[in-house]
Amino acid sequence: MTKNEFDSEYNYQEIKRVLKLMLNEKLISKDEYNELYSLEKQKYNPIFDIIT
Repeated sequence: MTKNEFDSEYNYQEIKRVLKLMLNEKLISKDEYNELYSLEKQKYNPIFDIIT
């Protein structure tokens, strides 16, 4: 894994974590979560998304 791939994966995982926190705290709706999650997944094309 290259440094760029690692950085991209790290950023994606952090964004996913924050989105889940926001959803759990009811700061965003499930629809908003799904929309944001999809956008970030397209942007970062994560390698380990299936695992986490």
